[in-house]
Amino acid sequence: MPEKQEKQQRSGESGSPSPSSSADSGRVVNEKPRSQGGFFSKLGDLPELKFRGKLLEGQTLNWCIGFIASCGFLMFGYDQGVLSSLLTLDDFQKSIVLMTPLEKSNPLCWLDYPESTQRDYSQCTGDPNTQAAAVAVYQIGCFLGALLILFKGETWGRKSSTFWGSAIMVISTVMQAGSHEYILFSLSRVLGGIGNGMVTSTIPTWQSECARPHQRGFLITLSGALISGGIMIAYWVDYGFYFLEGSIRWRFPIAFQSFFTIIVMIGLLYLPDSPRWLAMKGRTEEARAVTARLLGKPIDHEDVTTEVKAIKEALEVQSQGGGFQYKELLTNGPSQNLRRTLLGIAAQFFQQICGINLITYYAGFLFENSLGFGPELSRLLAAANGTEYFLASLVALPLIERTGRRKLMLFGAFGMMASMAILAGTVSTGTVAENGAPNLETRYGVTATVFLFVFNSFFAIGWLGMTWLYPAEITNLRIRIQANALSTCSNWLSNFLIVMITPPAFANLGYKTYVMFAVFNAAIIPCVWLFFPEPKGRSLEELDVIFASAHADGVNPVKRAKEMRHIEGNELEGELDKYFGSKVEDDNIRMENIEEQHRSFLKAILSIANIPMVFINFIRNNPHFILFLICVTCNVWYFWDTIIYCSELLEDVDRDTWIAAFIWIFIARYYRFAIGFWGHSTYQPSPMQSRELWTSRDVTVILPTIDPDNPKFAECMLSILENRPAAILVVTVGAAMRQRCDDFLEHFRQEYPMTRIGVSAIPHPSKRRQVAHAVPKVETEFTILADDHVFWPSKEFIPNALAPFECPTVGVVATYKCVRRTSPGKFWSISSIINFIGCLYLQRHNYDLRASNAVDGGVFVVSGRTAIYRSRFLKADGLMHRFCNERFFFGLFGGKEGLGPDDDNFLTREAYKHDWDIKFQQTDECTIWTTIGDESVSKFRGQLIRWARTTFRSNPCMMLESNRVLIKRMPWSFFTVYLTGLINFALLWDGLLIFTFYNALGADEFLTTEMRNLLCFMLFTKVWKIVPHFLRYPSDLLLLPYQILFGYVHSFIKFWALITFWDCAWLGRNLDAVDDEAEHSRMPLNMDFSWGEVRPNSQSHGYHY
Repeated sequence: MPEKQEKQQRSGESGSPSPSSSADSGRVVNEKPRSQGGFFSKLGDLPELKFRGKLLEGQTLNWCIGFIASCGFLMFGYDQGVLSSLLTLDDFQKSIVLMTPLEKSNPLCWLDYPESTQRDYSQCTGDPNTQAAAVAVYQIGCFLGALLILFKGETWGRKSSTFWGSAIMVISTVMQAGSHEYILFSLSRVLGGIGNGMVTSTIPTWQSECARPHQRGFLITLSGALISGGIMIAYWVDYGFYFLEGSIRWRFPIAFQSFFTIIVMIGLLYLPDSPRWLAMKGRTEEARAVTARLLGKPIDHEDVTTEVKAIKEALEVQSQGGGFQYKELLTNGPSQNLRRTLLGIAAQFFQQICGINLITYYAGFLFENSLGFGPELSRLLAAANGTEYFLASLVALPLIERTGRRKLMLFGAFGMMASMAILAGTVSTGTVAENGAPNLETRYGVTATVFLFVFNSFFAIGWLGMTWLYPAEITNLRIRIQANALSTCSNWLSNFLIVMITPPAFANLGYKTYVMFAVFNAAIIPCVWLFFPEPKGRSLEELDVIFASAHADGVNPVKRAKEMRHIEGNELEGELDKYFGSKVEDDNIRMENIEEQHRSFLKAILSIANIPMVFINFIRNNPHFILFLICVTCNVWYFWDTIIYCSELLEDVDRDTWIAAFIWIFIARYYRFAIGFWGHSTYQPSPMQSRELWTSRDVTVILPTIDPDNPKFAECMLSILENRPAAILVVTVGAAMRQRCDDFLEHFRQEYPMTRIGVSAIPHPSKRRQVAHAVPKVETEFTILADDHVFWPSKEFIPNALAPFECPTVGVVATYKCVRRTSPGKFWSISSIINFIGCLYLQRHNYDLRASNAVDGGVFVVSGRTAIYRSRFLKADGLMHRFCNERFFFGLFGGKEGLGPDDDNFLTREAYKHDWDIKFQQTDECTIWTTIGDESVSKFRGQLIRWARTTFRSNPCMMLESNRVLIKRMPWSFFTVYLTGLINFALLWDGLLIFTFYNALGADEFLTTEMRNLLCFMLFTKVWKIVPHFLRYPSDLLLLPYQILFGYVHSFIKFWALITFWDCAWLGRNLDAVDDEAEHSRMPLNMDFSWGEVRPNSQSHGYHY
C-alpha cells in the first residue's frame, strides 16, 4: 500500500502543525460554493444569524454550543421518561385502549370491580406485547435516524443534521399529542425516534469537534447528564398533571417535549458548524473564522493558524486516500478502525443492557405493578427517583476528568449489579393479592425502592454521559461520524430490545427479571477492565498513537494507554509519522488482506453489531478467558432456570398447537434427511476417461509432515509410490528433521526411481506454509495434497481420481475417505470404541458429501487428507499468499502468522469463488484410508473440537465470501449443508421433537405405541447413514449404543467449540515440541529441495506394500 494511502488512517484534532509549508497545506481541498450538490447537500446550508449585530465568539460561543447540545439531550431524556407514568393513567388508557393490558387489578377493565367478573370489552384490549411495542417502536425510529446520519451525516453537517432532526421531532410531538388511535400513536413515535436518532448521532460529534481537549469530557458528560434532567422534568410534569381531569393529563406532558426541541432549533441558527466539517467541505476560510471565534482570538493569531493547519493536514491525508469508504470501518491496521468502532458499539450496548430503561420507561409501572404502591404514591416516587437520578448525574461532572472514564464505568457496573441482585431478593418475597395486585411487606418494599434509587445513582455516575463521550473521542476524524452513527445504532437496537421485553418479562418471569439484569451487569465488568483504554487527558491524536503503537507491538491498547506518557507538539507529530507516514510492509499486507476478505461486511455489521463484538478483543489479546467463561456460565444457568420456569406456562397450550409445533419441528429436522436419502441413492461417480488424457505422470504429490519417523509415514509413502506419480514433494520442519527425512527417503528413491522425491523444510510448523513452499515447484498438470497418515489401497487410485477432470470446469476432486478399522467388535477396548466412532464419523461425512454433490454439485469441504487440484488453480495469482495469511471474523483472529487449521475449507471456498466445479469421486479405487483415535482419547477429543470449530469458522465465510455462487448454483448445499451445519444440535432437536410429540398425543403415559414408533424412526435415521460400515464389520453392531450416546455428547462438544471458535490451536498434534526442536537445532536450514541420487539396480530395503 503506498505511503499516501497508509497516511489516510491518521486523524486528529489539535496536534502540532505539519512540517509542510502553508502553500502545500493550501492544496488540501479547494474552496467550493456552499450550494454545490443536490437536494441533500442544500439541507446543509443553514444560515448563521447574528446576536445583537455580531456573531457569537469566545467563551460565550463555547458555552452556547454546550447549552444547545445539552438541550438536545434534555429533549432526549424528556422523551424517554414522559410515558413512564402515563401508561397507568386511566385517561390515557381510555384514549388508546390497545396500550392497556387486561389486568384483574385495573378497575378500567371491569364492569363490576373489585369483583372483576364482568369484563368491559371496550377497554383494556391490549396485552403486555402491544404495550411494549408502542413504547419500543420509538427506538426503531431512533435506529433509522442513526442510519440516516451514517449515510447522509457528512453531506448535511453537524449543525444541519441536528436542526432537521429536531424539526422532525416537533412534527412527531404534534401527532402524538393529538392521537386517538394506537396506530397513529405508534407511527408518530417512530417518526419522533427518527428525529431523535439524527440528533443524538450528531451532537456528540459536533461538540467534541468544537470543544478544547480539557473541556471535552466535561461538556459531553454534562450533555449526557442532562438526559436525566429531562427524565426528571418528565416525571414531575406527569405528577403535576395527574391531579387534573380530562385528556390534558396526558396530552400536555407529551406536547411539552417540543419546548426543548424549539429551543434547540432556534439556538442552532445562531451557532456555526464544526470547523472540521467546514474544512472537509472545502470552506476553508469559514473554518478559519469559526476556529478563531472558538478560541476567542484574532483570525491571524498563531494559535488559530496552528489549529487550522492541523485540521488541513489531517484532511490532506484523507483527501489523498480519496473519499470515505465504508469498508474503512473494517480495517484493523495501525488505525485500528474496526477495534475502535466496536468499542463505541460495545459502550452503547452496555449502557442499555444494564437495565436502566427498565426503570426510565417503566418507573411508574414498576412502582405500581412490581412493588405494589398506589397510583399517586407511584408517580411521586417516580418523580423523586428522576430528581435523584439528575442530581447523581451531576456528581460525574467533576470526576470525569479527574478520575477517568474506566474507573467510573467499572464503579457503575459493580453498583448496578449489586442493586439488581438486592432488588431480585426483596421482590421475590412478594405475594399476589386476590385482585392480582402485588403485595410486599413494608420492609421489603422500602428496601426495593431504596435500591431502585441506588441503581439510578450508580448508572448516572458511571454510564449515563460516558457512553456518549467515549465513542466520540475514541474514534479518529475520518470515520468519526460513521462510527458514532453505528454506535448509536447499537444503542437504539439494544434500547428497543430492553423496552420491548420488559412488560412480558415481568408478566412471565416476575422477580427473575432483576436477576437477568444483575447477570448482565456482572458480565460488563471484565469487558470494561480488559477492553477499554483510558482516554482521559489525551488529545485525539494521542489516542491514534496509542492504538497504532499497541497494534505494532502486539499489546493490549489498555496496557499501552496506562504506560504511555503524555506527548504533544513535535514529539506527537513524530510518533504519528512513525506509525502512519512510512511504508510498513507487514501492516500493508495485513490491511490488504482484511479489505479483500471482508468487502461485504457492512451489511452484516449493521445486523449483528450488538452482541458478539464485545468479547472479540478480549479473546485476541488477553489470556483471561476464564472470566468470560464465568459470565457465560452464569447466563446459561439463569436462562436454563428461566426455561424451566416458563415450561410451567406451557401447560395451558392446547393440543392443536402442540400438533402444529411437532409437525414443523419434524419437517425442519427431517426434510434434509429425505432429500439427502434421494441424493445419496442417485449419485453416480465419474466414469474412467473415455481416452487417456492424463496418467499418473501428470501428477505431483505434496506431502507436508512433522513426523517422518512415524511408521505410518513410511506406509503412506509406499502407497503413494505404488501409484507412480511424477514427483513427491515432502516438506518438513527444521534442519534436523529435514536431514532425518532426507536420509530415510533415500531408500525409496532407489526402490522407485521413476518418481522424483524432493525434500525441503521451513523454519516453523505450519501445514499451509509447507504446502505453499512446495506449490511453485510443481511442474505437472495436477497436484495432490495429501496428509502423512493416509494410505491409498489401490494402485489405480490416480487414474480414477483424474477421471472427473475430463470435464474442463472441474477444478478439484474430493476423495472417499475411511478410517482403517483396527479391532472390530471389541466391546471392552477404549481404543477400539474410539476407532469405531471415528469410522462412523467419517461414514456420515461421506454420506453427506455424496448426497449434496449428487443433488446440486455442492460439497461442504474437500478433505485435506487427500484431494486433487488443477495446478493452475493452486498457482493462481495471490492464492498462496491468501492461503498463508488467512484470518477470520473480520480479520481479528488467526494468530500472528495467519490461521493454521481450516486449510481444506479455504481451498474449497476459493474454488467456488473462482467458478471451479468440485466433484466427489466415490469408487473402490478412489478410496483412501486414514487413522483416527489410534493414539489416545485426548487426541480424538481434540480432533472433534477442531473439526467443530472449523464448521463454525468456515461455514459463515463460505456463505458470505463465495460471490453468491452457492445460493445461485447450489441452493440445496447452501441451505442444508452450510446453514444447518451451524445449528444442527441433536440434543436440542431430538428433545424438542419428543417433547412436542408427547404433548400432542395428550397421553398419560410416555411410552405409548405412537411414541415407540417415533423413537424407532429416529433411531433409523441415525443408523441409516452408517449401514455400509456394519455390512463390512457386522460385529460392530455390539458397539452401536456407543454411537447413539456419542451423537448427544457431540452436541456438547459442538457447543464448546462454538463458544471457543476463536481458538486456532491444531489439536491432536504437538506442534510446540516440533517448533522447539527446529528452534534449537544448530544445523543451518537450507530451504531448497534436495532430490538425492538414484543408483540403478539397487536392491530393495525390505519395505513392502
